[in-house]
Amino acid sequence: MGLQNYHCSELQTPLNFRSDKEFQGFRQVLDSEMKRFSSLGLGSKQAEVITTVQTASLWKMKLLRDYSPRVLVRTMVFLNGKQFVLRSRMEHRALRFDQPQITLHESPGGTPYLNYVEDVFKSNQGGLKHHRVRRKEVVHYANAENPQQCHIKMYNKYTSLCPPGENKKHSTCNPGVNTYNPTRYVY
Repeated sequence: MGLQNYHCSELQTPLNFRSDKEFQGFRQVLDSEMKRFSSLGLGSKQAEVITTVQTASLWKMKLLRDYSPRVLVRTMVFLNGKQFVLRSRMEHRALRFDQPQITLHESPGGTPYLNYVEDVFKSNQGGLKHHRVRRKEVVHYANAENPQQCHIKMYNKYTSLCPPGENKKHSTCNPGVNTYNPTRYVY
């Protein structure tokens, strides 16, 4: 808050607008105005939707494929983000192989599918306030029409190329490399 920074740095007044009792009315008005602006769509960052034309273009330009480890990792980040609605870099980095959020299944008809169950996240931190909030769960079926762009095919290749080990995270798996390096991220 700029006003508080000004008071602390320039005027050297130890005011705390966020917790001092004198400013409770100020906080209520500020909260209500923030909610009003948010309902009008102001002040919120929203990502643009990636269209099917843009996605097709990425595949056509071979930016999404599985022909090299780097491209496969980028493809997995793209597909996981798009299919499972991962909203942030941290949600990608939090994906893990042990107690996985993404699991491979097969339907009664024999069609393979990936099931993603959201872990603790920004708006549901797992505390008492959030114990009734349902975690996001997304099911994504195999792409029989275009197997070259199938998320499940890419997922199987990605997991098969990751070195074996315990407590691995998807974000630190480096396919095509013989050693697992937990300090190296794929971003």
